[in-house]
Amino acid sequence: MHHDVVVVAALVLREGRTVTAGGIGAFSKEQIASYKKPKFVCYISVPPRNASGKVLKRELYDRIAAGDLLLDAA
Repeated sequence: MHHDVVVVAALVLREGRTVTAGGIGAFSKEQIASYKKPKFVCYISVPPRNASGKVLKRELYDRIAAGDLLLDAA
């Protein structure tokens, strides 16, 4: 992992479910190593996928970098 990379959690919530950025922060504090904890959380309705159904991470990175997705501090 590079030092200039910021970890962002991109979440797709199931219908009827809610979560807060603080809840994600609390979960990650208990379950994830400190350097892997997300600094920001963004909520997306449908992740970009390719023809075989895999999430297009590069497209998510680009949308976050362009400011198309709103980020909450975790």
